[in-house]
Amino acid sequence: MLLLAMSVCWAVFIGAWALGALYNSRFAPATIRRESRVSLKPWQLWIVSAAGVLLLQTLVPRSMWAAITFRSDWLSALGLVLLIGSTMLTLWARCTLGRMWSFVPSLREHHELHTAGPYRVTRHPIYTGILGMVLGSALVAGSGGVLLTVLLLGLVFLGRIHSEEKLMLETFGERYSRYQREVPRLVPFLHI
Repeated sequence: MLLLAMSVCWAVFIGAWALGALYNSRFAPATIRRESRVSLKPWQLWIVSAAGVLLLQTLVPRSMWAAITFRSDWLSALGLVLLIGSTMLTLWARCTLGRMWSFVPSLREHHELHTAGPYRVTRHPIYTGILGMVLGSALVAGSGGVLLTVLLLGLVFLGRIHSEEKLMLETFGERYSRYQREVPRLVPFLHI
């Protein structure tokens, strides 16, 4: 039951992102400026990431994964709550951004600064939600190995956040600077 719920959350997330990307490819305002150090397209990054995870699982001995595997009903229940809540947060944030969403930090025609809805809780609710989804999945599955994914994603997201916030500061100046002072970067209620 828990694994089914986990699968449904990830399927909804992936489906919403795919549909949103298709919609934006047709209806989003033109991109004026794009910040990207990565020359791969989004679908190529997903393939490379999936291949990296599979390679890691293949190369690391099963005995090592077993050493960081755990099973706890209360942790699984907590993980499910976190997973569902985080999935809802990512979808809410993605809907709030609408046509302004982009896979890479971008400036679009008539760009808007979103500070309402989930963007009142954290400046980067999509990243917060994805990290919560991965952590929730780790707790549901009892896999300490997935916790490594949380750490790696966190580092990747911090790099992206730096690029996004630089672009937003250049675009919105003091308004974005004030927003940075008022709203936490990644973890709700923690200004770190």
